[in-house]
Amino acid sequence: MVSGFRQIAPLELPLGQDALFEQACNDAAVGLCLVDPAGTFLRVNPALCQFLERRESEIVGTNFACLTHPDDLEESRRAHRTLTEGTQDSVHLEKRYLLPGGGFVWADLTISTVRHPATGTPRFFISQVRDITARKEAERQLRESREAFRLLAETSTDLIARLAVDGTYLYVSPACQTLLGYAPEEMVGHSTYDFIHAEDAEELRRMHRQLLDTGEPSTSTYRISRANAGWAWFETSARLVHLGEEKPHPEIHASSRDVTGRKRAEERIRELARRLEEANRFLKEANLSLKEIAATDPLTGLGNRRDFERRLNLELRRASRSGTPVSLLYLDLDRFKAYNDRFGHPAGDEVLIKLGALLADSVRTSDSVARLGGEEFVVLLPQTGVEGAVTLAEKLRLTVAQHLAARRPITVSVGAATLELPTDGSPDLDAIAGSLVDAADTALYTAKREGRNRVCQTTVVLD
Repeated sequence: MVSGFRQIAPLELPLGQDALFEQACNDAAVGLCLVDPAGTFLRVNPALCQFLERRESEIVGTNFACLTHPDDLEESRRAHRTLTEGTQDSVHLEKRYLLPGGGFVWADLTISTVRHPATGTPRFFISQVRDITARKEAERQLRESREAFRLLAETSTDLIARLAVDGTYLYVSPACQTLLGYAPEEMVGHSTYDFIHAEDAEELRRMHRQLLDTGEPSTSTYRISRANAGWAWFETSARLVHLGEEKPHPEIHASSRDVTGRKRAEERIRELARRLEEANRFLKEANLSLKEIAATDPLTGLGNRRDFERRLNLELRRASRSGTPVSLLYLDLDRFKAYNDRFGHPAGDEVLIKLGALLADSVRTSDSVARLGGEEFVVLLPQTGVEGAVTLAEKLRLTVAQHLAARRPITVSVGAATLELPTDGSPDLDAIAGSLVDAADTALYTAKREGRNRVCQTTVVLD
């Protein structure tokens, strides 16, 4: 049990036995002790006993050398000699005390001399002992951290930097020489913005603001000038750190990697992607043109036989679902071979072109006009029954007779065929399409035999 200062030998102290002073020493938050000129503890207070993890009886009567860490013993003895020899009346030092269970604690000591009034020789020494173990540990960790940072920075192939919060370089690793061609001292003291490409400065400012506002690590990519001209792309990861315990101050620690090669590769990829997109667009346009060419009659611009067969199949599928009728008009110019023989093929082609335009302008948008070859044309009529088919066929016949006259009167014969598909079952659409075309063709030749320039109609009956 610590009982405060205890006198182990008769000693007339200038402090006297004042109870109030004694109580103050016992209640002091810092360690207090009296040591004789030989270095032996005479008195100790409870705070010192607690600090050294020893009872008062284990300290009093012991020489300070027995409790001092071996590595600090020489400095402690030197301070003791300074006081003993009278060179100074007080000294200040930091040292480690050994603990009974192993280990040590750090102390900050201020030692003052009390002298004999008559001779001036030291009578004893008064020490104030403050616990600085936590501070020393923090300093140790900081040294280790700085040493680790230094080793990392000096061996890293990346650019490692410490910056003030305004962006001024405080430290730049030696890698800057290899990466940028600058010596570290050419960058330290300058703002990072002195080296940044003008187009990328705002990106860096954004990262800077985010870092200071949130304290969260941030990353940005930008260009930085090389000493020998040109620019290098760098990707920088930065974090905000607070150094110091009593007066913490913020710094920015940044690690920057040269990504110039990656950026060039990305640019090449973007350029290749752009070219590929252009090539794909060109290919799509070419494919569309090929499809149009493949489905278009080159003379009249109407659909050709292939396009007609595709549209016929599509309309028959729709009719099989809806149960609506489909009609087909088969048209053929009357005595067209004689016209060609007399006036020549260019004149004949002119008639075919005009006929195609006339037919296209005379039907509904839902109808399809196609040239099958020679002077044969067809008009596909979705959702059209017998009456509608005959009406349109007569209209077309009259229109041709009235408006297509060239070097002699021009007429057409028309065969009209209509069918209705059942909505149940799975009909053979190819066979049905063939039946519809054959029926319209047969009706056309009936019109030819009956004198031409007329419409003949038939209805397809499915088995």
